[in-house]
Amino acid sequence: MRYAAPFVILLAVAACDPIPDDGSAPVIDDPQEPLFLADGIYVPATDQAIGFGREQGGAIASMTRLFGAPVRERTTTCAGSAVTQVYWGGGLITNFVGGAFQGWQVVQQGGSTVDSSGVICVA
Repeated sequence: MRYAAPFVILLAVAACDPIPDDGSAPVIDDPQEPLFLADGIYVPATDQAIGFGREQGGAIASMTRLFGAPVRERTTTCAGSAVTQVYWGGGLITNFVGGAFQGWQVVQQGGSTVDSSGVICVA
């Protein structure tokens, strides 16, 4: 009878559905590196998510803790809206509309966007 509990636990674990490998879940290669997702930025090592809609000051404070101080900030107009762009080095730009985090983009040297999500502006 004393072996029944481990056997029941083993059966319960075996009955769980495996995580599907259909490309819908991000693959964590390095938990120190951020994951740039469709709805924001996630850092596995700190379990911190900076989601779209987050207030600009809080998002910039969190980004600064993760990536260091921004290298530049500018406000421009894209599609008729004022967009504040904060540049972090390494090609990362975060975009804020109406005081809220609304998009990110990664650009390569020369200005071509490599990857992005949400509201973006081409400089």
